[in-house]
Amino acid sequence: MCQTATAVVDLSNVPLCPFVLSSLSFAILVKWIYIKKVLFKLLVISHAHFALPDIVWLGRVHTREVRELEAFHNKDLQRFRKQYDAQMHDIDSQHRKLGSDLESAHAEEVDRLKLDHHQDLEKKISSIQDELKGLLALSKTYWEKHADQHHVEIQFQAPGINGNAEEET
Repeated sequence: MCQTATAVVDLSNVPLCPFVLSSLSFAILVKWIYIKKVLFKLLVISHAHFALPDIVWLGRVHTREVRELEAFHNKDLQRFRKQYDAQMHDIDSQHRKLGSDLESAHAEEVDRLKLDHHQDLEKKISSIQDELKGLLALSKTYWEKHADQHHVEIQFQAPGINGNAEEET
């Protein structure tokens, strides 16, 4: 006659895969391999045969644990999505803030360059006007000497006062 041995296997201490979020199937595979090893060891050690109810019970325990793993996986997935969304929102707001900071810094730099350029142009215009005044003074003395030699009277006027740019008498 064949003896039937019933073994109760406590699977509560079975280590779970630490990467439940990214490798649920791996965790299930590890659990299943562990259960198979336990069953095989019990069969080999006791040389007994498991009864059908024991196998059904182990299947139910395994199914329950797989459901729990899936529930943990779903919770971790939701938590990850929330964290990811929050991080992406933070990155977007930081990007917008950095963009506005860079834009304002650029506007300040452009304003400073415009002011520097304007001041530089004013200095150049002033130096050109000074040179023109000096040339005009030399030209005026030259024409006055020339007019004295020819007994002619010369009147100098700034261009554009009477609408005529070259008005000499």
